[in-house]
Amino acid sequence: QQSSAGGGGESRRPLPLYSMTARSIGLADRASGSPSGTPSLVASLLPKGAPAPCKHFLTRYLMHPPPPGVAGSVQRSLRRIAGVSEPLPLLPLLPAHKIAKMIHSREANHSVYVDLLAMLRGVRSIFESKALEEALYPLTAVAALNTGRRFKTSEIRDACDDVIAEIEGVVNTAEYEELMGALAEDEDE
Repeated sequence: QQSSAGGGGESRRPLPLYSMTARSIGLADRASGSPSGTPSLVASLLPKGAPAPCKHFLTRYLMHPPPPGVAGSVQRSLRRIAGVSEPLPLLPLLPAHKIAKMIHSREANHSVYVDLLAMLRGVRSIFESKALEEALYPLTAVAALNTGRRFKTSEIRDACDDVIAEIEGVVNTAEYEELMGALAEDEDE
């Protein structure tokens, strides 16, 4: 196990993997032009057809391991999710940096806001189930690691409500209803 220079601890992030280690275990970036001949570790861990953001997250998580406390939170959340009997909400996976850049530069179109609305409503629906909220809350440790800010459940819920209201006040949400209907039909098949 690697540890950060100057001592370990629950809040210290382990050192990232060395590139040779990453290559030898199948985590090397294929786009770098140096294929190792080793099968992709991420492809073997995730189901076939897993969305690209899931693959990216797992690769980043393995290449740059979180501090032990955050890793423990992820493990706790996954164990809880496995024990929840109700379905997880449909959450479109949106590239946060791309969405933020489009909104900030005023380049976001109607479909961007409809996708964002679908994601926010899905996140908001988590709070309607105590079991889902308790199962997924530990994942806020990952968000805190990436943003440098801790989140309370009430802050997440209130932010979702505020942004949903803003979007619904400006954007025709009929397309959202069609999107959710199509996703539900795909899942039923």
